[in-house]
Amino acid sequence: MLHQARKALVVDDNDVNRMLLSTFLEDWGFDCDEAPDGISAVKLFDFQGHSIIFMDIEMPRMNGIDAAKAIRALEGDSPRHVPIIFNTAYTDSGYEREVASILETDFVTKPLDFKRVRDLVSKRCPPSDGSDGAATP
Repeated sequence: MLHQARKALVVDDNDVNRMLLSTFLEDWGFDCDEAPDGISAVKLFDFQGHSIIFMDIEMPRMNGIDAAKAIRALEGDSPRHVPIIFNTAYTDSGYEREVASILETDFVTKPLDFKRVRDLVSKRCPPSDGSDGAATP
């Protein structure tokens, strides 16, 4: 049986953050698309192809919350919404958490706790073959 790779969209205006998260996800068998801002993320979004989205909140041109709203609008009445995980340096923002709740998203704080990232990926985007998704040597 052919194992179809999961696909992630990693959105962050910081090149290093994008590279670190993409590398981490690629080690778990994801193919990653990257975007430096919300406008680029919305243009790259393909709800039939992306399994999960990691989205910075504070970005130029279009912030992560507005990009997530635009992606949810593109999904329309689809029965499946792609999981969006907001990455933020803010640890206690009531507004952002309220918006995340409305948009059915999760949060991770920066610097990223990769154990938490892995737990969220396992919960929100498990591999179709039942494995843990980690690359095997």
